[in-house]
Amino acid sequence: MRVLDARGSRQRLSGAEAAARWNAFAGDMNDWDRLDLCLRDAAVQFPMAFAPRVIFALDGLTDDEPFGESWERPAGRLAWELIHEPPPVPATLAELMAAAAAIWGLPLVEPPEAELPALTVASRVRVASAGALVAVARRLEQIDASNLIDQVTLVTREPAERQLFGLAAVFSKASGDGRILSPDEAARVGAGSELSVGG
Repeated sequence: MRVLDARGSRQRLSGAEAAARWNAFAGDMNDWDRLDLCLRDAAVQFPMAFAPRVIFALDGLTDDEPFGESWERPAGRLAWELIHEPPPVPATLAELMAAAAAIWGLPLVEPPEAELPALTVASRVRVASAGALVAVARRLEQIDASNLIDQVTLVTREPAERQLFGLAAVFSKASGDGRILSPDEAARVGAGSELSVGG
C-alpha cells in the first residue's frame, strides 16, 4: 500500500491527504476499518497485488469481495502501526521484490546475467520462476517498465509468485490484468515468439 501511495496519483492510506480524507469520512470507524477499505479499493484496481481471490486463485468471490468471509482482522495495534508507523517505501523494484519474497519465505535465485536475453520495449517474455521474474522486471525497468504487464507472461502455480508479479506491476505503474498461466496451460499454448527465462 505504501508503494501504491508513493507511486500513484493519490494517497490512499498514508500521508496528510489520506488522513484528512479519512477524518472527514470516518465517523465511528476505526483503523482496521480504514485498512480494510483501502485494501478493498486496491484489490479491485490491482488484483494481482492485493486480492487473495486472484493471488490464491479462489473461486466464487466478486471483485469487491476480495478476501471472503475467512478474512481475519489484524490486531488493533497492528492496524494502527501499518497506517501510522509504516515501514519505509522500497526505493527500487529489486528492494520491493526482495521484501515481498522474504515475507513469503520465497528464495529469489536469479538466472546469471549471461542467460538473460536482450530486451526491448517490444520484447515478449515468458518467465517461470520468482528469480526470473525479478531479473526480467529489473531489466525492463532500465528501459520502460510501464509495459511490464503486456510484455511478461508468468508461468506458475504459486500464490507468492502471482503476488510478486502484481507488485512489480504496481511499482512499475503498469496497468492491466497481466497474463498468468499454469505450467499445463503454458505447455498447451506454447511459447510462440515469446522469449523464455527460468523455464
